[in-house]
Amino acid sequence: MTTETENKILEIVTAIAGQIGNVQEQLTHVESRLTTVEDRLTTVESRLTTVEDRLTTVENRLTTVESRLTTVEDRLNTVEIQVGELKANVDRTNSKLELYNDRLEAYQKGSDKLVNLASSLIAGACVAIIAGVVLAIVKG
Repeated sequence: MTTETENKILEIVTAIAGQIGNVQEQLTHVESRLTTVEDRLTTVESRLTTVEDRLTTVENRLTTVESRLTTVEDRLNTVEIQVGELKANVDRTNSKLELYNDRLEAYQKGSDKLVNLASSLIAGACVAIIAGVVLAIVKG
């Protein structure tokens, strides 16, 4: 082999070695970036797990709230029924009260008439007694 051929081969080998060095540097850089991406992916996975746990907690709380809301609605329905029953009772009581008020008014009118009658009877008896006394004096 000639010197020229050897120099040419040496140039090619040197160029290939340089390129391999560049490829190795790039590969090292890519490996570093890949490690960074893996670390970030691990962080994202961890955060995603945390979000999933929080979402599960929120879902559980929502289920509890829904259950409590159903209980409140049931109680409200019961209260509405009781209010309806109380209203019916109040209406019946008011009807009875009106009847009792009418009766009381009638009794008061009757009582007033009875008082007037008793007063008239007492006045009549007094007049009869006075008349009897006057007759006894006049006869006597």
